[in-house]
Amino acid sequence: MQDVYIDKDAFVAESSSVGMFSTVRKGSKIGERTSVGSHVCISENVIIGNDCVIADMVTICANVEIGDNTFIESGVVFAEKLNQRAKDDITPPKTHVGNNVSIHSRAVIEAGSTIEDNTLIDYGEIISLQK
Repeated sequence: MQDVYIDKDAFVAESSSVGMFSTVRKGSKIGERTSVGSHVCISENVIIGNDCVIADMVTICANVEIGDNTFIESGVVFAEKLNQRAKDDITPPKTHVGNNVSIHSRAVIEAGSTIEDNTLIDYGEIISLQK
């Protein structure tokens, strides 16, 4: 894994791969047989299950849990409200993605959202909390 930054407090299973120019931050864990593409940013305390595919140029904010057999296409963003985090210095709310989920390109998933098992998120869809 050249040109990859994996924090010393992160874990990547031996059977998994992380592409060039990707980052895995502290407290994050990548399960067995999972493929992470290039130019992927995985923030703090992200859990990615087994047998997942995370395509190129995906951004996953802190505190996200992704289940097994999940496919995330290029350009997907798991977003947090940075202005609030900077002001309050808080951890973003937990985001949960179930098992057997497919998230297509350019979808945006807001922090704190839950995506149930066996769900398809369409191209460019925005998943947000309704308050």
